[in-house]
Amino acid sequence: TILNYGGAAAATNPSAAIRIVDQWAANVSFNTINNNNGSGVNHVSTLRGIITSGGTSASLNINNNGITLFGGGTTSQLDGISNGAGSTAAGNSININNNTLVLNYASATGATINGIVNSSSAATVNINGNNISAGSIIPGTGTHILISVGSPVNLNISGNTINNVSRSSATTGTLRGIVITSPTTTVINNNTISNLSYTNAASTGIIEGIYCLSSSIDVTISNNSVNGLTAAGGIITGIREFGVAGNKNIFGNTIYFSNTAGYAGTGVNYFGIHCSTGVINIYRNKVYGLTSLGTTGANAAGIFVTGGTTSNISNNIIGQLYTPTATGLNAVRGIDISGGTTINIYNNTVRLDATSTS
Repeated sequence: TILNYGGAAAATNPSAAIRIVDQWAANVSFNTINNNNGSGVNHVSTLRGIITSGGTSASLNINNNGITLFGGGTTSQLDGISNGAGSTAAGNSININNNTLVLNYASATGATINGIVNSSSAATVNINGNNISAGSIIPGTGTHILISVGSPVNLNISGNTINNVSRSSATTGTLRGIVITSPTTTVINNNTISNLSYTNAASTGIIEGIYCLSSSIDVTISNNSVNGLTAAGGIITGIREFGVAGNKNIFGNTIYFSNTAGYAGTGVNYFGIHCSTGVINIYRNKVYGLTSLGTTGANAAGIFVTGGTTSNISNNIIGQLYTPTATGLNAVRGIDISGGTTINIYNNTVRLDATSTS
Protein backbone atom coordinates (compact mmCIF):
# COMPACT_ATOMS: atom_id res chain seq x y z
CA THR A 1 0.00 0.00 0.00
CA ILE A 2 1.42 3.35 -1.10
CA LEU A 3 -0.39 6.45 0.19
CA ASN A 4 -0.02 10.23 0.15
CA TYR A 5 3.03 10.53 -2.08
CA GLY A 6 4.12 13.66 -3.95
CA GLY A 7 2.29 16.82 -3.05
CA ALA A 8 4.94 19.52 -2.55
CA ALA A 9 3.23 22.86 -3.14
CA ALA A 10 5.82 24.06 -5.69
CA ALA A 11 6.82 20.67 -7.10
CA THR A 12 8.39 20.67 -10.56
CA ASN A 13 9.39 17.00 -10.70
CA PRO A 14 7.10 14.08 -11.60
CA SER A 15 5.81 11.80 -8.87
CA ALA A 16 4.95 8.11 -9.15
CA ALA A 17 4.06 5.44 -6.63
CA ILE A 18 5.92 2.67 -8.49
CA ARG A 19 8.67 3.20 -11.08
CA ILE A 20 10.28 0.26 -12.91
CA VAL A 21 13.35 0.85 -15.15
CA ASP A 22 15.32 -1.74 -17.15
CA GLN A 23 13.82 -4.80 -15.55
CA TRP A 24 12.97 -8.14 -17.15
CA ALA A 25 10.02 -10.29 -16.03
CA ALA A 26 8.86 -7.68 -13.51
CA ASN A 27 5.56 -8.27 -11.72
CA VAL A 28 3.70 -5.22 -10.38
CA SER A 29 0.53 -6.63 -8.89
CA PHE A 30 -1.95 -6.42 -5.99
CA ASN A 31 -0.87 -2.93 -4.90
CA THR A 32 -3.10 -0.22 -3.46
CA ILE A 33 -2.06 3.27 -4.56
CA ASN A 34 -3.60 6.60 -3.55
CA ASN A 35 -1.63 9.84 -3.66
CA ASN A 36 -4.12 11.62 -1.40
CA ASN A 37 -6.47 9.63 0.82
CA GLY A 38 -7.48 12.77 2.69
CA SER A 39 -4.21 13.10 4.59
CA GLY A 40 -2.04 14.05 1.61
CA VAL A 41 -1.72 16.91 -0.88
CA ASN A 42 -2.61 16.79 -4.56
CA HIS A 43 0.55 16.77 -6.68
CA VAL A 44 0.92 19.84 -8.93
CA SER A 45 3.40 18.37 -11.41
CA THR A 46 3.19 15.21 -13.54
CA LEU A 47 1.53 12.44 -11.55
CA ARG A 48 1.47 8.70 -12.21
CA GLY A 49 0.41 5.61 -10.34
CA ILE A 50 2.73 3.12 -12.06
CA ILE A 51 5.37 3.89 -14.71
CA THR A 52 7.78 1.52 -16.45
CA SER A 53 10.51 2.04 -19.06
CA GLY A 54 13.54 0.35 -20.62
CA GLY A 55 13.91 -3.42 -20.55
CA THR A 56 14.40 -4.14 -24.25
CA SER A 57 12.18 -7.10 -25.29
CA ALA A 58 11.17 -7.63 -21.66
CA SER A 59 7.93 -9.23 -20.54
CA LEU A 60 5.97 -7.58 -17.75
CA ASN A 61 2.84 -8.04 -15.63
CA ILE A 62 0.86 -5.14 -14.16
CA ASN A 63 -2.21 -6.79 -12.70
CA ASN A 64 -4.84 -6.42 -9.98
CA ASN A 65 -3.77 -3.01 -8.72
CA GLY A 66 -6.10 -0.39 -7.23
CA ILE A 67 -5.04 3.13 -8.20
CA THR A 68 -6.67 6.41 -7.15
CA LEU A 69 -5.04 9.64 -8.31
CA PHE A 70 -5.67 13.31 -7.53
CA GLY A 71 -4.01 15.80 -9.86
CA GLY A 72 -3.27 19.18 -8.31
CA GLY A 73 -1.89 21.18 -11.24
CA THR A 74 -3.55 22.83 -14.19
CA THR A 75 -1.78 21.49 -17.29
CA SER A 76 0.44 18.77 -15.79
CA GLN A 77 -0.06 15.25 -17.12
CA LEU A 78 -1.82 12.55 -15.13
CA ASP A 79 -1.39 8.81 -15.94
CA GLY A 80 -2.85 5.90 -14.04
CA ILE A 81 -0.55 3.27 -15.60
CA SER A 82 2.14 4.20 -18.12
CA ASN A 83 4.12 1.35 -19.69
CA GLY A 84 7.14 1.92 -21.91
CA ALA A 85 8.94 -1.33 -21.11
CA GLY A 86 9.37 -4.23 -23.52
CA SER A 87 9.96 -2.49 -26.85
CA THR A 88 11.64 -4.40 -29.70
CA ALA A 89 9.37 -7.38 -30.18
CA ALA A 90 10.99 -10.76 -29.47
CA GLY A 91 8.19 -13.08 -28.41
CA ASN A 92 7.60 -11.01 -25.28
CA SER A 93 4.30 -10.02 -23.72
CA ILE A 94 3.02 -7.08 -21.69
CA ASN A 95 -0.01 -7.87 -19.52
CA ILE A 96 -2.00 -5.05 -17.95
CA ASN A 97 -5.05 -6.78 -16.51
CA ASN A 98 -7.73 -6.44 -13.85
CA ASN A 99 -6.66 -3.06 -12.51
CA THR A 100 -9.07 -0.49 -11.07
CA LEU A 101 -8.31 3.16 -11.74
CA VAL A 102 -10.13 6.24 -10.41
CA LEU A 103 -8.89 9.56 -11.82
CA ASN A 104 -9.50 12.96 -10.22
CA TYR A 105 -8.29 16.37 -11.44
CA ALA A 106 -10.52 19.18 -10.16
CA SER A 107 -7.98 21.95 -10.92
CA ALA A 108 -7.23 21.01 -14.55
CA THR A 109 -7.37 23.69 -17.24
CA GLY A 110 -5.67 21.96 -20.18
CA ALA A 111 -4.12 18.74 -18.92
CA THR A 112 -3.42 15.47 -20.72
CA ILE A 113 -5.01 12.61 -18.80
CA ASN A 114 -4.47 8.90 -19.50
CA GLY A 115 -5.94 5.95 -17.69
CA ILE A 116 -3.73 3.21 -19.15
CA VAL A 117 -1.14 4.13 -21.77
CA ASN A 118 1.20 1.64 -23.44
CA SER A 119 3.97 2.97 -25.70
CA SER A 120 5.83 -0.34 -25.88
CA SER A 121 6.31 -2.15 -29.21
CA ALA A 122 6.28 -5.60 -27.60
CA ALA A 123 5.30 -8.73 -29.50
CA THR A 124 2.00 -8.98 -27.63
CA VAL A 125 0.18 -6.51 -25.42
CA ASN A 126 -2.86 -7.66 -23.44
CA ILE A 127 -5.05 -5.08 -21.72
CA ASN A 128 -7.97 -6.98 -20.23
CA GLY A 129 -10.50 -6.71 -17.44
CA ASN A 130 -9.60 -3.21 -16.23
CA ASN A 131 -12.08 -0.77 -14.72
CA ILE A 132 -11.48 2.95 -15.33
CA SER A 133 -13.57 5.87 -14.14
CA ALA A 134 -13.35 9.46 -12.91
CA GLY A 135 -14.06 10.30 -9.30
CA SER A 136 -15.54 13.69 -10.18
CA ILE A 137 -16.20 15.99 -13.14
CA ILE A 138 -12.93 17.15 -14.74
CA PRO A 139 -12.73 20.75 -16.01
CA GLY A 140 -10.59 22.26 -18.76
CA THR A 141 -9.59 21.43 -22.30
CA GLY A 142 -6.91 18.95 -23.42
CA THR A 143 -7.02 15.30 -24.43
CA HIS A 144 -8.27 12.58 -22.09
CA ILE A 145 -7.81 8.94 -23.16
CA LEU A 146 -8.78 6.05 -20.92
CA ILE A 147 -6.88 3.26 -22.73
CA SER A 148 -4.17 4.18 -25.27
CA VAL A 149 -1.84 1.78 -27.13
CA GLY A 150 0.93 2.51 -29.62
CA SER A 151 2.66 -0.09 -31.79
CA PRO A 152 2.90 -3.66 -30.50
CA VAL A 153 2.77 -6.45 -33.06
CA ASN A 154 -0.33 -8.08 -31.54
CA LEU A 155 -2.81 -6.21 -29.37
CA ASN A 156 -5.71 -7.61 -27.35
CA ILE A 157 -8.06 -5.26 -25.51
CA SER A 158 -10.87 -7.24 -23.93
CA GLY A 159 -13.38 -7.12 -21.09
CA ASN A 160 -12.57 -3.61 -19.89
CA THR A 161 -15.11 -1.26 -18.36
CA ILE A 162 -14.74 2.48 -18.96
CA ASN A 163 -17.48 4.39 -17.22
CA ASN A 164 -18.54 7.74 -15.81
CA VAL A 165 -15.97 10.19 -17.12
CA SER A 166 -17.39 13.71 -17.43
CA ARG A 167 -15.80 16.99 -18.45
CA SER A 168 -17.08 20.51 -17.89
CA SER A 169 -15.14 22.38 -20.58
CA ALA A 170 -17.08 25.27 -22.10
CA THR A 171 -15.11 25.03 -25.35
CA THR A 172 -13.07 22.27 -26.98
CA GLY A 173 -11.37 19.10 -25.82
CA THR A 174 -11.12 15.42 -26.72
CA LEU A 175 -12.42 12.49 -24.70
CA ARG A 176 -11.79 8.94 -25.97
CA GLY A 177 -12.42 5.54 -24.43
CA ILE A 178 -9.98 3.29 -26.35
CA VAL A 179 -7.32 4.56 -28.77
CA ILE A 180 -4.92 2.48 -30.88
CA THR A 181 -2.35 3.81 -33.28
CA SER A 182 -0.20 1.25 -35.11
CA PRO A 183 -0.37 -2.39 -34.00
CA THR A 184 -0.09 -4.95 -36.78
CA THR A 185 -3.03 -7.04 -35.56
CA THR A 186 -5.64 -5.72 -33.15
CA VAL A 187 -8.58 -7.35 -31.38
CA ILE A 188 -10.90 -5.11 -29.35
CA ASN A 189 -13.58 -7.34 -27.91
CA ASN A 190 -16.28 -7.35 -25.24
CA ASN A 191 -15.52 -3.94 -23.70
CA THR A 192 -18.10 -1.63 -22.15
CA ILE A 193 -17.68 2.11 -22.69
CA SER A 194 -20.41 4.18 -21.11
CA ASN A 195 -21.31 7.60 -19.81
CA LEU A 196 -18.56 9.73 -21.34
CA SER A 197 -19.82 13.30 -21.44
CA TYR A 198 -19.39 17.04 -21.62
CA THR A 199 -21.69 18.68 -19.10
CA ASN A 200 -21.39 22.29 -20.27
CA ALA A 201 -24.06 23.49 -22.72
CA ALA A 202 -21.45 25.48 -24.64
CA SER A 203 -19.03 22.60 -25.18
CA THR A 204 -17.86 21.78 -28.72
CA GLY A 205 -15.56 18.90 -27.86
CA ILE A 206 -15.08 15.43 -29.35
CA ILE A 207 -16.13 12.14 -27.77
CA GLU A 208 -15.19 8.81 -29.35
CA GLY A 209 -15.79 5.41 -27.80
CA ILE A 210 -13.25 3.40 -29.84
CA TYR A 211 -10.76 5.23 -32.05
CA CYS A 212 -8.30 3.47 -34.39
CA LEU A 213 -5.92 5.50 -36.54
CA SER A 214 -2.47 5.78 -38.10
CA SER A 215 -0.89 2.48 -39.19
CA SER A 216 -3.39 0.02 -37.71
CA ILE A 217 -3.52 -2.83 -40.26
CA ASP A 218 -5.79 -5.77 -39.39
CA VAL A 219 -8.40 -4.68 -36.89
CA THR A 220 -11.26 -6.63 -35.29
CA ILE A 221 -13.73 -4.68 -33.17
CA SER A 222 -16.39 -7.03 -31.86
CA ASN A 223 -19.08 -7.47 -29.22
CA ASN A 224 -18.45 -4.14 -27.51
CA SER A 225 -21.09 -1.95 -25.88
CA VAL A 226 -20.75 1.80 -26.37
CA ASN A 227 -23.46 3.89 -24.76
CA GLY A 228 -24.30 7.13 -23.00
CA LEU A 229 -21.90 9.40 -24.91
CA THR A 230 -23.33 12.86 -24.33
CA ALA A 231 -22.58 16.48 -25.19
CA ALA A 232 -24.32 19.66 -26.28
CA GLY A 233 -22.25 20.22 -29.42
CA GLY A 234 -19.24 18.89 -31.26
CA ILE A 235 -18.78 15.35 -32.62
CA ILE A 236 -19.69 12.05 -30.97
CA THR A 237 -18.71 8.72 -32.55
CA GLY A 238 -19.21 5.22 -31.22
CA ILE A 239 -16.52 3.47 -33.32
CA ARG A 240 -14.07 5.28 -35.62
CA GLU A 241 -11.56 3.33 -37.76
CA PHE A 242 -9.20 4.93 -40.27
CA GLY A 243 -5.87 3.12 -40.23
CA VAL A 244 -4.08 1.93 -43.37
CA ALA A 245 -4.95 -0.78 -45.90
CA GLY A 246 -5.92 -4.03 -44.19
CA ASN A 247 -8.96 -5.93 -42.98
CA LYS A 248 -11.34 -3.98 -40.76
CA ASN A 249 -13.91 -6.30 -39.19
CA ILE A 250 -16.54 -4.60 -37.05
CA PHE A 251 -19.30 -6.88 -35.85
CA GLY A 252 -21.59 -7.71 -32.96
CA ASN A 253 -21.30 -4.27 -31.35
CA THR A 254 -24.13 -2.40 -29.70
CA ILE A 255 -24.01 1.39 -29.89
CA TYR A 256 -26.80 3.28 -28.21
CA PHE A 257 -26.73 6.77 -26.78
CA SER A 258 -30.37 7.10 -25.67
CA ASN A 259 -30.14 10.77 -24.88
CA THR A 260 -31.20 14.16 -26.12
CA ALA A 261 -28.20 16.37 -26.75
CA GLY A 262 -27.72 19.80 -28.23
CA TYR A 263 -29.14 23.26 -27.82
CA ALA A 264 -30.53 25.99 -30.06
CA GLY A 265 -28.18 26.96 -32.87
CA THR A 266 -25.81 23.99 -32.80
CA GLY A 267 -26.22 20.32 -31.97
CA VAL A 268 -24.11 17.19 -32.08
CA ASN A 269 -22.75 15.38 -35.13
CA TYR A 270 -23.50 11.77 -34.19
CA PHE A 271 -21.91 8.79 -35.94
CA GLY A 272 -22.51 5.24 -34.77
CA ILE A 273 -19.76 3.55 -36.84
CA HIS A 274 -17.43 5.54 -39.13
CA CYS A 275 -14.85 3.81 -41.36
CA SER A 276 -12.64 5.07 -44.19
CA THR A 277 -9.80 2.67 -45.11
CA GLY A 278 -9.04 -0.90 -46.12
CA VAL A 279 -11.39 -3.82 -46.67
CA ILE A 280 -14.31 -2.93 -44.43
CA ASN A 281 -16.70 -5.55 -43.06
CA ILE A 282 -19.47 -4.13 -40.88
CA TYR A 283 -22.06 -6.69 -39.86
CA ARG A 284 -24.47 -7.73 -37.11
CA ASN A 285 -24.19 -4.43 -35.23
CA LYS A 286 -27.00 -2.52 -33.52
CA VAL A 287 -26.96 1.29 -33.65
CA TYR A 288 -29.80 3.26 -32.11
CA GLY A 289 -30.83 6.07 -29.78
CA LEU A 290 -28.96 8.92 -31.50
CA THR A 291 -30.84 12.17 -30.82
CA SER A 292 -29.40 15.60 -31.54
CA LEU A 293 -31.28 18.82 -30.95
CA GLY A 294 -30.16 22.15 -32.36
CA THR A 295 -30.33 23.44 -35.90
CA THR A 296 -27.17 24.06 -37.88
CA GLY A 297 -24.99 21.32 -36.47
CA ALA A 298 -27.40 18.51 -35.66
CA ASN A 299 -26.76 15.26 -37.55
CA ALA A 300 -27.21 11.54 -36.88
CA ALA A 301 -25.76 8.73 -39.01
CA GLY A 302 -25.90 5.07 -38.05
CA ILE A 303 -23.10 3.77 -40.32
CA PHE A 304 -20.86 6.18 -42.22
CA VAL A 305 -18.29 5.03 -44.79
CA THR A 306 -16.05 7.63 -46.41
CA GLY A 307 -13.38 5.50 -48.10
CA GLY A 308 -11.79 2.09 -48.39
CA THR A 309 -11.36 -0.44 -51.17
CA THR A 310 -14.22 -2.90 -50.61
CA SER A 311 -16.97 -2.33 -48.05
CA ASN A 312 -19.41 -5.08 -47.05
CA ILE A 313 -22.24 -3.83 -44.85
CA SER A 314 -24.77 -6.47 -43.88
CA ASN A 315 -27.25 -7.62 -41.25
CA ASN A 316 -27.06 -4.47 -39.14
CA ILE A 317 -30.01 -3.02 -37.23
CA ILE A 318 -30.26 0.78 -37.18
CA GLY A 319 -33.03 2.95 -35.78
CA GLN A 320 -34.14 5.72 -33.43
CA LEU A 321 -32.10 8.42 -35.16
CA TYR A 322 -33.55 11.85 -34.49
CA THR A 323 -32.65 15.47 -35.28
CA PRO A 324 -36.07 17.08 -34.79
CA THR A 325 -35.02 20.72 -35.27
CA ALA A 326 -32.14 20.38 -37.72
CA THR A 327 -32.08 22.82 -40.64
CA GLY A 328 -29.42 21.14 -42.80
CA LEU A 329 -30.07 18.63 -45.58
CA ASN A 330 -29.86 14.88 -44.90
CA ALA A 331 -29.51 15.35 -41.17
CA VAL A 332 -30.63 11.75 -40.50
CA ARG A 333 -28.97 8.89 -42.39
CA GLY A 334 -29.23 5.23 -41.57
CA ILE A 335 -26.34 4.17 -43.82
CA ASP A 336 -24.30 6.92 -45.48
CA ILE A 337 -21.72 6.09 -48.17
CA SER A 338 -19.62 8.97 -49.48
CA GLY A 339 -16.43 7.20 -50.56
CA GLY A 340 -14.81 3.89 -51.38
CA THR A 341 -14.31 1.75 -54.47
CA THR A 342 -16.64 -1.28 -54.18
CA ILE A 343 -19.68 -1.13 -51.92
CA ASN A 344 -21.90 -4.07 -51.00
CA ILE A 345 -24.91 -3.31 -48.78
CA TYR A 346 -27.43 -6.04 -48.06
CA ASN A 347 -29.81 -7.53 -45.48
CA ASN A 348 -29.75 -4.50 -43.18
CA THR A 349 -32.73 -3.22 -41.20
CA VAL A 350 -33.01 0.57 -41.06
CA ARG A 351 -36.03 2.20 -39.46
CA LEU A 352 -36.34 5.98 -39.71
CA ASP A 353 -39.49 7.04 -37.90
CA ALA A 354 -38.66 10.66 -37.11
CA THR A 355 -40.66 13.80 -37.77
CA SER A 356 -39.17 17.28 -38.05
CA THR A 357 -40.32 20.80 -37.26
CA SER A 358 -37.87 22.49 -39.63
